[in-house]
Amino acid sequence: MSDSRPPGLVEAPPRLLVALALVAAAALTLLAVLVTMPTISPEDFNFAHFGFLDRVQIGTRLLDVPVLLLVPVAVLLARLVERGAGGAPPMARTVLASATVVGAALAFFVFLRLVAHLGGQEYLVSPMPKLGSLFYDLGGLLVAVTGPYWAFYELQRTRSTAADPAPGDAQTGPSWFPPPSPGPPDASPPPSASP
Repeated sequence: MSDSRPPGLVEAPPRLLVALALVAAAALTLLAVLVTMPTISPEDFNFAHFGFLDRVQIGTRLLDVPVLLLVPVAVLLARLVERGAGGAPPMARTVLASATVVGAALAFFVFLRLVAHLGGQEYLVSPMPKLGSLFYDLGGLLVAVTGPYWAFYELQRTRSTAADPAPGDAQTGPSWFPPPSPGPPDASPPPSASP
């Protein structure tokens, strides 16, 4: 009985598939935020003024700390696969690149939520007062920023590891050593003494 999955998925370690699913879950949550913010109806709330900051406050409630932790856990799983396999498979770099992009977008919306909680209407922040929501948002922003930073760092590291030449191969890329400094300029011959 033949497997109908694409060859890349058949050869991928299960940890990479789980990591890719975690990044996809974070991306779908971000999509839910993007759908929620413009489709909120002001009639659902009993006040006349309903601005952009209020929409951000309500729409970004989905981005809590467990959702923000999906990106670092996906990076950790991709890192474990690379360490165990002795090299980074191509799918690991796909996971790290998508984790970098999704994590950066999550960090942007968490920052927007922080700004909205500072300038928006306080009774939309439930059940915490404004100071409590500020500390919660700062903690979420810390998680949201470190996730894509780690993913980007690992992406750069795996790219350079894959580009390293084998010990017997000649180096074709640029050297990491500085060019040799030029020697002192040629000294002009001393003037000849006239008789």
